[in-house]
Amino acid sequence: MIKQKAFTTLDNNELLLSTEDLMICDSKDPLCIAGVFGGLSSAVKSDTKEILLESAYFNPTTIRKTAKRHNLSTDASFRYERGCDPNITIYALKRAALLIQEIAQGTISSKIFDYYPKKINDCKVDLYFENLYNLVGEKIGVGNVKSILNDLDIEILQEDKQKLVLKIPTYRYDVTREIDVIEEILRIYGFNNIAISTNLNSVLPSSSFDYSINNKNLVSNLLSNNGFLEMMNNSLTSSKLNSLDTQIDNEKKY
Repeated sequence: MIKQKAFTTLDNNELLLSTEDLMICDSKDPLCIAGVFGGLSSAVKSDTKEILLESAYFNPTTIRKTAKRHNLSTDASFRYERGCDPNITIYALKRAALLIQEIAQGTISSKIFDYYPKKINDCKVDLYFENLYNLVGEKIGVGNVKSILNDLDIEILQEDKQKLVLKIPTYRYDVTREIDVIEEILRIYGFNNIAISTNLNSVLPSSSFDYSINNKNLVSNLLSNNGFLEMMNNSLTSSKLNSLDTQIDNEKKY
């Protein structure tokens, strides 16, 4: 059995790490739980002179499992487990460095080291006009659709009479399918702008009521309240199993 390693978080609580936890480490020890909580050993103090800035993207599922495993809920885990833009890390790193320069009079002592072996590209989605009209319930002008997509920063790569080929930016990690795009279009277009059809189909329950069932339940409740017990037998039980061992006569076998 693999021995669990203890880790002390920024709030001075000790956790037992799992082999499934994603950690950020130096050459010897873990420094923080990736995307969840920092470690006390690498904390910034009032007399700290040198710091290392790290900006990364983590798999939301991994972060969520780690946070739940250790019963942790932080600002970092809240963001990462819901998804972040994987291609904003360099911008975020530069922004943090700039704020340190402006507010704390810090100086940048090294260049940015970027390790991104498997780049996450923008998602491509085919939007068919027929599917859009069928789901929305009415035809939205193509010009209106294209305007909405442009406002949403969704680029149109190709266009023909049947569909639009779209490129979804990585920061819209919640839009990966055609139905997601249709939902976004409808959200901006406005549900209140969809005309209500004059032909509404509905299934109504029967107005007839079987009062015998209600009376049966009343009697059943009355008897059970007075100490009676109800026994319900399986009607599909074979006659051989229901036969009495001691029969009075052949006409009364059960």
